[in-house]
Amino acid sequence: MVSGVARLGRGEAWRSDAGFTVYDTPEGADALAIAEAAQTRGGLIVHIARDAQQSATLAASLGFFVPDIPLLFYPAWDCLPYDRSSPTAGVSSQRMASLAFLARREQANDTKPIILLTSVNAATQRTPPRAVVEASAFSAKPGEIVDLDGLTAYLAANGYARASTVREPGEFAVRGGLVDIFPPGADEPLRLDFFGDQLESVRAFDPTTQTSTEQRRQIDLGAATEVLLTDETIARFRRSFRELFGAASDDPVYEAVSAGRKYAGMEHWLPLFYEGSDTLFDFLGDAMIFQAHQSDDAAKERFAAITDYFDARQEDLERADNGRK
Repeated sequence: MVSGVARLGRGEAWRSDAGFTVYDTPEGADALAIAEAAQTRGGLIVHIARDAQQSATLAASLGFFVPDIPLLFYPAWDCLPYDRSSPTAGVSSQRMASLAFLARREQANDTKPIILLTSVNAATQRTPPRAVVEASAFSAKPGEIVDLDGLTAYLAANGYARASTVREPGEFAVRGGLVDIFPPGADEPLRLDFFGDQLESVRAFDPTTQTSTEQRRQIDLGAATEVLLTDETIARFRRSFRELFGAASDDPVYEAVSAGRKYAGMEHWLPLFYEGSDTLFDFLGDAMIFQAHQSDDAAKERFAAITDYFDARQEDLERADNGRK
């Protein structure tokens, strides 16, 4: 087995221009190498697996080698390219939570060791611009003044779904001076207790029993979806859509977005909502990156599949146009 390529290191032992390939290593050696890098070098360590299954296997091994070093996950969309369905809310929220964490971590110059596990499909998927991810961040501590109406507006604008009872990531509920939020990527939802506009406490709670489990010192939130429907993004989408396809008042995606409504599959139109787009690599800073064996081949297969799906959709559109003539 080839354990992969490690690069983007820093310091005397890990040169920033270093890149090397290790061949004929036994199964599990990649996890050991990543664990040693995390313990020796510290900072952000990234592993790009061939697929999600390999990433899950690696996570289990790292739990054995370095149980005290946190793992951060960045999944791929669980839908096909150019699909008519959206990635599930859990996947989108986990991706955005990881991007927000990486942005906050770099801004804070945090050098504590952490390992990010991702896959070729996830790493090659376009993301909202980093500036959008950073602008969607929200943090608060007990004792601070937080406008409750402003918080509710923030949650709605950043893709959180209002619910009567919070049970899933990306949901929130407001009951008087209590606000329940299930932050993307979190293990448990949080209950914010307000006295007027003052945040009195932040408590984690069990979504099944709705009972508190522990006090928290802070709440950190990010967007729950990769496509944010704001006045600015809606206007940009409408303008970009018309530039590409002309007048399209009868297109269901165009109609829904114009009305500020979510539409199944709209995430595949992501570049039309923002001024440019980024990838995971724009959030990694000076991370050390491990690239799994055959991941280059997996990337080529991924891009070939994207082209095939695009061509198939193009043929569908051409057949539909011919049928209307």
